[in-house]
Amino acid sequence: MRSYDFAVVQHANGETIPTQCNTAADSDDGALPGVSDGKCNSSRTFAVIRNEDGSLNFSVTQQITPISYTTGNHTIPADQIEKKDGVETYVGPESFGLYSS
Repeated sequence: MRSYDFAVVQHANGETIPTQCNTAADSDDGALPGVSDGKCNSSRTFAVIRNEDGSLNFSVTQQITPISYTTGNHTIPADQIEKKDGVETYVGPESFGLYSS
């Protein structure tokens, strides 16, 4: 079992208190698994998709109105993921921006 646990702040709308997001997902080989239904302590959700080059596409989505959403994305390069004792770990910056798609 692998877990994702992070905080997100939307600075553009004046947010100052982070929203906590987390989930656990199975991984038979110690790799950071893809996630399609990560939850946050708000209306936000998140997803992680592994690319063929070993990088991860990380996205956070927030519902704005009943029919519109905004999504922020970040690619985590493969060189920011290290395997130690058979388990992948993110070793990149503690803070990074999410860019709208």
